[in-house]
Amino acid sequence: DLSLRGPKGWLAENPAGAPINKGAQCTVCQSALRAHHADLLKHAENSKHKANMEKYNTLKQSRLETAWCVRQTLIITGIEFAGSEKKAIDLKLAVYIACHSAVRSMDHLCDILKIVGKGSKLEHLQLHRTKCSNLISKVIAPAMLTELVEDVGASGFSLIIDNSTDVSVIKFIALVIRFYSVTDCKIKTEFLGFAEVYRATAAALYDLIKGFLDSVGLNYWNIIGLGTDGASNLCGRNNSVYTLFKAEIPNILLVRCVCHSLHVAASKAAMNMPAELEFLVRETRNWFARSPLRKLQYRDLYSAINNGKMPPALVQLVKTRWLAWAKAIDVVLAQWVELRQHFINHCEIEKNDPSENPPPPRCRSYLATLTLGVLDLLPDHAERLCAIRMLHPDHALRLPRPNFLTLPLHLAQSGADVDDLKTEWDQLDLTDWKLYFGGSIPTHTFTFWEGVAKYEQPGGGRAYSSISDFALRVLSLPHSNAVVERAFSVMNSIKVKARSRMGAELLVAIMRIGMRLAGRGCCAGFRPSADMFRRFTADMYEALPRERPGEENTADDGEDGEDDEALHLLGFDADDLWEDA
Repeated sequence: DLSLRGPKGWLAENPAGAPINKGAQCTVCQSALRAHHADLLKHAENSKHKANMEKYNTLKQSRLETAWCVRQTLIITGIEFAGSEKKAIDLKLAVYIACHSAVRSMDHLCDILKIVGKGSKLEHLQLHRTKCSNLISKVIAPAMLTELVEDVGASGFSLIIDNSTDVSVIKFIALVIRFYSVTDCKIKTEFLGFAEVYRATAAALYDLIKGFLDSVGLNYWNIIGLGTDGASNLCGRNNSVYTLFKAEIPNILLVRCVCHSLHVAASKAAMNMPAELEFLVRETRNWFARSPLRKLQYRDLYSAINNGKMPPALVQLVKTRWLAWAKAIDVVLAQWVELRQHFINHCEIEKNDPSENPPPPRCRSYLATLTLGVLDLLPDHAERLCAIRMLHPDHALRLPRPNFLTLPLHLAQSGADVDDLKTEWDQLDLTDWKLYFGGSIPTHTFTFWEGVAKYEQPGGGRAYSSISDFALRVLSLPHSNAVVERAFSVMNSIKVKARSRMGAELLVAIMRIGMRLAGRGCCAGFRPSADMFRRFTADMYEALPRERPGEENTADDGEDGEDDEALHLLGFDADDLWEDA
């Protein structure tokens, strides 16, 4: 009888070494039996066996009641509190560490919290770096990724990609996704993850991206746009990641980063401008960077002119950091009067007579070269991209109604009902949008269509579901690679030289938590989800194989700094040294 087996029954296999004809055992009576069905049923009806079973069930019930009483006593006396609440505290502390500190600092933070939190729930805190790193990499970050993938669902999305190398000379390709979030009712740009690059050929990167999307649960057939920085292996005309995707997805659009394209065009056009302009911005900062005395003199001058205010810091001009050029110029222009007076005073003190030979005006030549450069960098499908302007409120609500065929219909989702799109587009001006938006129609295209998507008809249901979903899908196309560059900046701030052995799993987990919570209240606004509580089990301690020699998948040894390693060479331990001090 199979019901006799298992933890609730008494039948078990006889241990090794038992007689061959005694292959079964009664775990209650501790007697060997012949593994025949008739013998087992006969033993079950034995009076001795029944008496032993009654004693066994009584003892088991007593143990359960005792355990329940002990549990209730611990809860009433405050010695132990609900498991979910304890897990929530651990999760919030782990998120704080991921956003603001090194994982190894959790060892000391836990001890401090237990001391200052006596009499509270923190008194029984049990969270150190091993548990913290596993919470970050195997509980919180995977749950956030699952939440992101579920938010994307089967809707169209754009992929923004770029590659870079970290401090340990490992090449990564970063993937950022841009899509319309039904949950938050807005277009979002989210960090998707990193993939390690072994070969940077177009075919290898194409297979790597497809494999990564498949591993996280996204269908690459839903890609509507690909954003790159202009590298030939990513967006070349003959053999690139874009051409390989286009062979399978004919309607996919390539959008080169606007910032990169304008930078290339402006760099060529800048050759028509006087070299003194770039020299002025660069050397103005260098003038103060190498002399504390000059800083003090300029600070006093600026403070005297601006009623005690401190001067804003000048920004370094670096060719590889083109995003910082505008800020560097703005900072100089914002304090132009003060800087000019400072250098005039210096010339008078040094008795220098600066020559005044202003360069001839070259702005027209600069603008002409810039225009030609921008035209050369326009994509082949520029006309198809220009059709997106029809979604602006000024065009969408214009009278007479614009032709429906002027919309970028090639970007519509596969299987979309064109008749429904046309009907809703033609009826768009019948709604009083000024009243709906509170007095004025938004001039921002994203804001307008996000509002249209929420508009409900009197009988219930979305009135413009088809056309609004289409518009938000089109507006999900990428326009800049700045968010990927920002991801690499975050990576370089996390994986520094002292933490060069950090594994890719922990690195990506920390980045995912930090970048997802940015703009959402950071760690203070974090609320653990049900999926995180479900993942918070002993299974998170299962060790994974090292991703490469010398790397660590957890923070146990992957974050030892250079100072600690130097102390180990001298025979000291960092923690012991501070304790002795």
